[in-house]
Amino acid sequence: MRLVFGVFFIISFLFGNKDFAYSYIDIYGNQISYTQRQMIIDGYDHLKAISNIVKEGDIDDAYDKVLELESSNKVAILNSPIILLRSEIMLKKEARRFAIEGAIYLEKAINASKIHEDDLPKAYMILIDLLLKTNKVDEAQYFADMLEKSFSDPVVNAYGKIYQSKILSNKREFTRSTRMLYEILTTTDNLQVATIVAHELFDVFLMDNQKERAFELIKQVIENNLDYYVQNSFEALQKVRKLQENGMSEFAAKILETIISKTNNPFLIEEFKYRLGVSYMDMYTLESDYLTKAKVLFEDIYNDYRDGKYSKDAKMNIDEILMREKRIEPAVLAQRYSESFAMEQKVLMQELINLADDKDYENILRAKTVYDKIPDAIAKRFGYENIQELFDRVVLRMIVDHLEKDECKELSNAVNYARNETLAMLIEDEKNSVKFFECLIDYPNKKAFDIAKESFNSSRDAMIYFYLEQIAINLGLEEEAYNLSLKVEMVGNKDVLKKEFLYKFLILSKKNDKYLLERYFSNARNNPELINANLDNPLIIDFYYRYYFYLLDRSLDKEAYALLQKFYDKQLEFNARVYSPFVEMELAKYAVNAQEYQKALKYIDEGLAKSRFIKNEQLVQIYYEKAKIYRSLNNQAQFQEYIKKCTEIDGLVDNLYQQMCRRL
Repeated sequence: MRLVFGVFFIISFLFGNKDFAYSYIDIYGNQISYTQRQMIIDGYDHLKAISNIVKEGDIDDAYDKVLELESSNKVAILNSPIILLRSEIMLKKEARRFAIEGAIYLEKAINASKIHEDDLPKAYMILIDLLLKTNKVDEAQYFADMLEKSFSDPVVNAYGKIYQSKILSNKREFTRSTRMLYEILTTTDNLQVATIVAHELFDVFLMDNQKERAFELIKQVIENNLDYYVQNSFEALQKVRKLQENGMSEFAAKILETIISKTNNPFLIEEFKYRLGVSYMDMYTLESDYLTKAKVLFEDIYNDYRDGKYSKDAKMNIDEILMREKRIEPAVLAQRYSESFAMEQKVLMQELINLADDKDYENILRAKTVYDKIPDAIAKRFGYENIQELFDRVVLRMIVDHLEKDECKELSNAVNYARNETLAMLIEDEKNSVKFFECLIDYPNKKAFDIAKESFNSSRDAMIYFYLEQIAINLGLEEEAYNLSLKVEMVGNKDVLKKEFLYKFLILSKKNDKYLLERYFSNARNNPELINANLDNPLIIDFYYRYYFYLLDRSLDKEAYALLQKFYDKQLEFNARVYSPFVEMELAKYAVNAQEYQKALKYIDEGLAKSRFIKNEQLVQIYYEKAKIYRSLNNQAQFQEYIKKCTEIDGLVDNLYQQMCRRL
């Protein structure tokens, strides 16, 4: 952590020594001449001016000026503060070589006793920072020990512990570093020390990937001591950048808003306004007005500082905002800023948003692989956590649109582009879930089925299980369908059990488990309301077919005959002669037994005429039954005709009915 109290320390020292200069006595007790006195005053004024330049963030200019002052200085008392200021400026320079040179320069000055005794704590602090910046941890440790143990001032001792914690953090011993910093906080009543400790803790939390703790800490610092940042613009901007880099732009904005309200320096105002505009851009959410606030700041910069440092960047941000307000087409900015990768990604992001607003899902899906590459940082700038969040919203909107338009086929395809979490959210939404399930029954989708099944695994909603059961049947997932049917049965909702009755029959028929089917038919016989509730469902025809045999197996002939009549009527009602001529042949048998021969012939002829396809095996049986009826009617001509038809059918080997025809 940079030494944020450094400039304050130097200025305090300067003013203290300026007062000393006015006492007309030098450090050796000799009277100081007016000329010497004026040189000292001028020197301290120069140092103060350079310190102000450092505060304002113009480090290069400050460095040039301190070198010039050092080379021209003829006053011994100024050597110590000049060395300290030069060293601190070298620490603030970005290039690593300045830290290396600064550490050597300052250590030599300390060893040569060029640093005034009162300045030694400050010198040690700067030297430790320089050494840590160049990864010379052991040497930094030596001077940290000196700082902590060689001075009696409790404030200096506190700083000694702060630097010990910095070294621990450098060694990634974050727990020990944190503990040490908390100890300082509990023992100090110095607000400046407490603020510096808090900033050091903030850095430790970030290095230790504890962003939530860092967030809460900096929040408290800003609430309790926001004026701290007004004292030093350079340090404030350093903190602003760190906050912006770590997703805490709201705190950066508070710092900048305060500084802007308290400075009149045009150079600084441009910098602060630009940084505040950037913070507002970072803080944008889909429901906020931060874009408008940012645009005002960028327009101020572009209009008031046309030749300034941030004029071009401000113009680029203005154009971006206009694009996001849909006042400039993305393609225009793509051409205008063709060399900017960041703008290229922003253009892609806005294109995707525009397509989503236009519900142009086809083009979104076609270009998805291109949009997938948009960095998370760009997506966050547009109010989304990442590009996937926007795709989730687009796919969700696409699915809902298909639902509202009853476009089930298109919906089933759209489901394939949705993430599991998105589908789960949709399925669990009561407003959409019913339509969604109904679509999936007609156009089943395995992915959606799996997610829905997982989402409602512990549900007590029988209707949900029934929907899933139907989807499983249509997907050919027999075991899944059976297990879901058991869940419907377990919940015990009578209305749903009635609706599910024939679907359970389908499942059990495919399992072909005799025991399960017998239990099912027994339940149907004992609860006729289940059958009556499904008379309008075409599946009832298949049910009647199997149930008829169940009744016959139990010699329940009267019930079987009554069912057969219903069976016959349902085939007529649905115009579905699925089981013809079987049904008609069975009815004919009952008619023959009742000696209603003409009625029997009518049933047989109807079955023969209405059947879509009759195999030779069935035809032989029909001819045999008709021959027997005509024999009972003593109609020899018809009897002989059907015997002949029966025996002349080719391609049958050892057919029972053909053999019986020959015996008649």
